[in-house]
Amino acid sequence: MDLQEDQVETLFHSYSGGGVTALGPAVLVRKSILDKVSLSGTYYMDAVSNASIDVVTTASKYHEVRNAVGLSADYVYRDSQVTLALESSHEPDYTANSGSLDVTQEVFGGMTTVAFGFTRAADKVLKHNSPEFSDTARHWQYRLGVTQILTPRWLMSVNLEALSD
Repeated sequence: MDLQEDQVETLFHSYSGGGVTALGPAVLVRKSILDKVSLSGTYYMDAVSNASIDVVTTASKYHEVRNAVGLSADYVYRDSQVTLALESSHEPDYTANSGSLDVTQEVFGGMTTVAFGFTRAADKVLKHNSPEFSDTARHWQYRLGVTQILTPRWLMSVNLEALSD
């Protein structure tokens, strides 16, 4: 099993429609260490202004910024890869934090890959201009998958995912 190549990517996204404008940058940096470990970091910013038509007709215009950062580490040992990832996203009335662990194992000479993973998230929900309101949303996600190489051009994959909010 091989690590992903070193890379740096940047992106600027922009959307305008329905009275909403959203834009911002995104950055990904990935670096391998000793051919066994790959570290990556991401940053994403999303600035939203105005409002959709249902909000514009009943409320004032607004401007909001969401910042998201992520860190992950991949470790490869023989035919296995273990990935540990952390992500955090902040906006004025919502903070989302998650951690995940994924394991991938090649078997039968690399013709079959088995993968499983788990994500745990805890979000803090606030109400704009109401400091007395605060609540927590908890999320669990479980993943299981099998991929089989059938021919040089064909793969078959079966994946299951369970979510709990």
